[in-house]
Amino acid sequence: MNIQTLMEVIGTKLHPVQLTSEFTVYVKLPTLDTFAKCDNSTNTIYHCIVDGDGNQLFESTEQVEKVDLKYLTIMNTEINKVFQESMNVDTAKTEKKNKK
Repeated sequence: MNIQTLMEVIGTKLHPVQLTSEFTVYVKLPTLDTFAKCDNSTNTIYHCIVDGDGNQLFESTEQVEKVDLKYLTIMNTEINKVFQESMNVDTAKTEKKNKK
């Protein structure tokens, strides 16, 4: 098995969110350790919004709180969509594949 190929399939993905015509940020789902810290919108945005290289965009939750509500709402909505899509695994297909 080629681990590089495997990681391309199961590794972390960046999901683009265009905030303005000039600025795009990315949603990156948290690690298992960080997931527990995503207990409100501010913390979730802080931990899940990254730049194009996958680096955390905001330096602090205080910095997140200074962002206009319009953009916070856009980012939070997109994070929720990515969470929902990632959890929307077809259980029947997965179970069938695992039985083979």
